[in-house]
Amino acid sequence: MDLLAHRVRWLSAKSSRRAGLAAQGLACGGGSARGAPAQGPPGIPVKVETAKLISVNDTTEYVSTLKSRAIAVIMPQVEGVITVPI
Repeated sequence: MDLLAHRVRWLSAKSSRRAGLAAQGLACGGGSARGAPAQGPPGIPVKVETAKLISVNDTTEYVSTLKSRAIAVIMPQVEGVITVPI
C-alpha cells in the first residue's frame, strides 16, 4: 500500500470516528452546550416535618470484652505500701 492510499484510509477512519462520537453525544442529550438542560424524571411528592427535640427512654445492656491493640506491663521497681501522712 502506498503512502497516499494509507493517508486516505486513515483520514476516512478518523472522520467516521468523529461522526460516531457526535452521534453518541446527541444520543446522550448533548445536542447543544447552550441549549436547555436535559429533563429528568418528575419528582415524588413527600411530606415535610419539623424536627423536634425529645428525650427517648430506650436503653440496652450488653455483656462484652474489651481487648486492646497493644499491651503494656507495668512493674514496680521496689516492693512496699504507699502511705499518706495525715
